[in-house]
Amino acid sequence: MKLWVVVLLVVLIVSLIGMSFFMYQRIESLERQVDTLRKTTSEARDLTRLLEGKVNSLESEVRDYTGKIREVLDSVSSVQSRVDKLESYNETLVSSIRELYTLYSDLLEKYRQLEKKLGEISVIHPPDLGGAIAETHNWYYWYERFLELRDFITSILEEATHMPTTRSIISEANITSEEPIVLKIWKIINYTSINLMYRRDSYVRVPLLSGEIHVWHDSLQLPNETISEFSLGGDCEDLSLLVYAVLQAIAKPSEEVYLLIAYGTPEGHVAVLVLDKSRGEVYIVDPSYSYVNGWVEMIEIEVVLKTGELDKKRMQPMMINPRLKKLILEVFMSRIAYTDIYTYITTGNKVVEYTPRVHIKDPYETLSMWKKIVELSPYKYGVASKDFIALFMSDGELISWIYTRLS
Repeated sequence: MKLWVVVLLVVLIVSLIGMSFFMYQRIESLERQVDTLRKTTSEARDLTRLLEGKVNSLESEVRDYTGKIREVLDSVSSVQSRVDKLESYNETLVSSIRELYTLYSDLLEKYRQLEKKLGEISVIHPPDLGGAIAETHNWYYWYERFLELRDFITSILEEATHMPTTRSIISEANITSEEPIVLKIWKIINYTSINLMYRRDSYVRVPLLSGEIHVWHDSLQLPNETISEFSLGGDCEDLSLLVYAVLQAIAKPSEEVYLLIAYGTPEGHVAVLVLDKSRGEVYIVDPSYSYVNGWVEMIEIEVVLKTGELDKKRMQPMMINPRLKKLILEVFMSRIAYTDIYTYITTGNKVVEYTPRVHIKDPYETLSMWKKIVELSPYKYGVASKDFIALFMSDGELISWIYTRLS
């Protein structure tokens, strides 16, 4: 064999060996790249799954927030609806206030004209001017007050009836709705007689052209204010509102409860009118006097005189501080007793220990006895409940209305 052939073969073999070695390295490099790609692919898959999880979580949050946004939009719509209603109600109130202001301005102008005339008359009849001015002012005062009550008293009575304080008083006085109405009445009167007292409102000075007079200034208290430690009582309207609220809150369907407002007395007076339609009976309840249909509740104390004799003294409970009353009833020889109005007026000795029967079916008799005990000479009456209010110009009108309610 020729030498060049041998050399060529050797070169070829060496080339093949070198190429094989190169290919082997190339294959190893490719395998490493494949492993790297596999690892990268696995990481990419893991990252993809992680991202898919986050996407799902974000989509869930988006759905939640979308729902919340809808709720907020619904709330905004509801609030806007309430705002619209309140704006409408406010417009109604503003309109009512304007009407009241117009009415008040007319009354005030009439009052000033009358006051001016009275001032002119005072030059001729100065001795009688004070009483005439007081009487005229009183009439306008109560008339204006009734007009004001007509617009807002129903809401006040509704609020008083449903107050937690009212329920607390019912519980403390141990009154139940199923009891006879007369028992409910005496229980609440006993509660007011012991725990509260009559407190007259403060007065204000009213300047007139002819001089200055003092006029009692009334401010209506809700039951929670009347029984508060600061007050422990009130005037006729405060006490009557409390009694009204209690009796109204536990009234049966056949029992109707009203505030009874008497106009035309020196300062006016307020009590409670109760109608038992099932029995055709009428009750006037006046907590200022601890009064029910001709009877008054008293505190009777036994006193030992210097002679050794035992005497009994009776006191009107609403004129005594509640703390002192409780002390008297706990410490001294005393008790709750009842006397009829004729004995009460004449300071006689007829007193009974039991709760008297006060069932009366004649509205005229009921009204007459009440007017006697409180020395009323009203020429107008107002009757009000949480959903009714009316003004009666005479005893006859009021009595006729009572008969219609009982029938």
